[in-house]
Amino acid sequence: MQISFNVTGPPGTTGYCNVTIPKSLLSDSPWTITIDNQPPINFILISNDTHSFLYFTYTHTSTLQVTITGTSVIPEFSTTMIIFSLILTTTLMILRLKKRKSSPFSIPTKS
Repeated sequence: MQISFNVTGPPGTTGYCNVTIPKSLLSDSPWTITIDNQPPINFILISNDTHSFLYFTYTHTSTLQVTITGTSVIPEFSTTMIIFSLILTTTLMILRLKKRKSSPFSIPTKS
């Protein structure tokens, strides 16, 4: 339920992030943003029907880890799709095994 990345820059300078997150990937309400386990001083959220746009600044000290946490991840495949895929795979394997049993291998002989 999170996106993480590192930011770097000269120590003492101000960094700025503009992160766009598709709502079909990770949902909000609320977002939690941390920079090296500390909340950013300033954080702006703008969203539309399809995306959330997060804007925040930070002060560089060294390499910093930014973590954005949402409330739920939208799965790439639904549970129904995964179960269907497993059933289909199992059925195909069984059919293949039955076909092998019905037509045994023939071993060529030398004449």
